[in-house]
Amino acid sequence: MKMSKNYKKICLVLGLGTALCATVVDAANYTKTLKATYKDIKVTHNGTAKTLSTEPFLVDGSTYVPLRAVSEILGADVKWDNNTSTVAITGGQGDTTSLQQELATKNYQITTLTRQVEELKAELAEYKGSSASSETLSDALAYIEENYSDSLDIYWNVDLEKKNSHVELTLSFDSAKDSRNFDELSSRKISDFVKSIVEELRTFTELKNIEIKGTIEDNRNDCTKARFSYNKSNKFSFSLTSDDYEAFEDELEDDYRDFKQLEYNTVVENVSKTANFDLPINSIVLEEKGGEITFTVSVSLNKYITQWNNLTQKGKEEIEVVLEEIKDDIEYEFDLDVKGVIVNSDKSNAEIATMGVNNRFKYYQAN
Repeated sequence: MKMSKNYKKICLVLGLGTALCATVVDAANYTKTLKATYKDIKVTHNGTAKTLSTEPFLVDGSTYVPLRAVSEILGADVKWDNNTSTVAITGGQGDTTSLQQELATKNYQITTLTRQVEELKAELAEYKGSSASSETLSDALAYIEENYSDSLDIYWNVDLEKKNSHVELTLSFDSAKDSRNFDELSSRKISDFVKSIVEELRTFTELKNIEIKGTIEDNRNDCTKARFSYNKSNKFSFSLTSDDYEAFEDELEDDYRDFKQLEYNTVVENVSKTANFDLPINSIVLEEKGGEITFTVSVSLNKYITQWNNLTQKGKEEIEVVLEEIKDDIEYEFDLDVKGVIVNSDKSNAEIATMGVNNRFKYYQAN
C-alpha cells in the first residue's frame, strides 16, 4: 500500500518533536523559580547548636541546609568543580581511613594501659609477698605478736632477741590462766605452732641466714616447757622439757608395773612343760630426738634370765602386746612417732627387745 505525502509529513514532524523533548530532558539544564519559607530554622550537631553563614529554609515541606556548612560541621572538605558541575566531598565522619587510624591509635593506647596495669599488679603482688620481709627485728616481733599472740586458746607473750650467733625467740604464757589449755595440747600441735612461727621469721631479711633458737616458758611457775631450734638449713627440731616427760613417765610406771604371766618352756622331773612368771619393770624413760620419742623399759634379768631365754611364742606375744599399749599411750599424749626398747639393767642396759614406729617387734636372747 502506498502512503500519501501528507501522512509522511505528519510522521516526520512527530519524530522531530519526540527527539527534541528527549534532548531537553537529558540535559536537565534549565531555570526553575522556587518559593522559600524562612522560619528561623536551627541546626545542632551532637546536641551543640551551630551557626551557619546561610540560613536554612523550607521549600514545599522540605528543609534545605547549605551543603558546605553541613560538611564542615562533620569535618569534611567541600570543593566545586565548575567544569564538570560536580560537588566533591572528602574526609569527615564517613571517611573509613580516618576511622581506622583513630581505632589503631585507641588500640595502641589500650595495649599500653593494659601493660601498665599488669606491671602494677606484679608490683602489688611482690609487695604483698614481702609484707612480712621487713628489715628490722622489731618489725618481725610486731608481725609475730599481731598474728600469733592469741593462738591455740592461749595468750602468748612474744620476745625476740638478737644474740651473737643466733636469734632467741621466747614464747611464754601464764599458767594461772592457760595451764589447762596448754596441758590439753599434744606435743605435735605445739610443735606445728612453733614451726609456723619460725618459718614466718625466716622470711624477714634480717633473719634469712641466722639460726633461730627458743623456748616455751611458764611465767607463773618460772619453768621451761619446751625447747626448739631452726638452723640455717631450715631444719626444725622440737622437744618438750624433761618435766613434762617425767610427769608422764610416772603415770606409765603406775600403769605398767610388770610384764604379767609370761609363758616359758621348762623341764620338771625330766618332763618338758610350760610355766609362767611375772617380770617386774624397774622404770620407763622417755626421750625425744628428731621429732620422735623413744621409750625405754628397764628390767632386771638377774633372777629371770633362764625364763627370758626360754620364752614361748605366746610369752613373746604377751611382751609385744604390753609394748604396743605403752606406745599407744605415748602417741595419744604427745602425738609424735614412737618406738620402744627393753633393756637389761644388769648388763649395762643391753637391748633384749625392740618395737619400731611401725609396731615391728623383735626379741633377743639375753647374755
